[in-house]
Amino acid sequence: MNKKILSVVLILCVMLAVMPMTAYAADIAFCTKCNKIQTVRVTYQYADDKLHKCSLTCTVCYNKWYYAESHIWSGTATCTSGRTCTVCGGSSEPLGHDWGAWTQNSDEKTHTRICKRDTSHTETENCHGGTATCTAKAVCTVCGGEYGELDPKNHTNLKHFPATAATKTTEGNIEYWYCEGCGKYFSDKDATATQEITKAQTVTAKLPGGTVKPGADKSPQTGDNSNLLLWIALLFVSGGAAIGTTVVSRKKKYNR
Repeated sequence: MNKKILSVVLILCVMLAVMPMTAYAADIAFCTKCNKIQTVRVTYQYADDKLHKCSLTCTVCYNKWYYAESHIWSGTATCTSGRTCTVCGGSSEPLGHDWGAWTQNSDEKTHTRICKRDTSHTETENCHGGTATCTAKAVCTVCGGEYGELDPKNHTNLKHFPATAATKTTEGNIEYWYCEGCGKYFSDKDATATQEITKAQTVTAKLPGGTVKPGADKSPQTGDNSNLLLWIALLFVSGGAAIGTTVVSRKKKYNR
């Protein structure tokens, strides 16, 4: 039984909550049906932000008639609440928030906006949107601030260098990729941290036998007779010296 009574009370409360605001009063007015002034029951019902509906009922013949009149407001509307009519008891619509621009907070992870009508009203949310690269953080599409971390896998300008064979005179290189943004070298086009290499590791050495030592090749060039003439002169000098030595030896022998 108590449960049924409670259910009925709850239903009545819900009905009262959804019904338009209504106020009652007793007054006197001219009843067209009675054709004289009678005591009437006046009901005030909220209609909209400008008017409330007045319903008059004659207490003798129960004749009804209606008219509308403006609200008599009390109080000041705010972001979250409206004014109250002193006649019908209805409330106007709240003004709503007048939000300022989103501003990034010092944590560089969130941004906040403040209501211009009431600075105690704020909203805060996480930064989002944008794309981080190897050199720059993501830029929030709401507040315009940078947030988060760099993305070492998202390179701004990754260039491919094919492998080049080394020769006896020039060095070669392996196939590699170079990011102009972060200045790093990679052994694979995925360009992840595990594939990072140094510039020196991209170079392959010259082939053996490619370096000629200074003075190692002394063969005379075609048409160059300078060395040949030198050898001939040396030969004559050596021959002359030998002949001179022989003559002197013979003279000494005969003089004895």
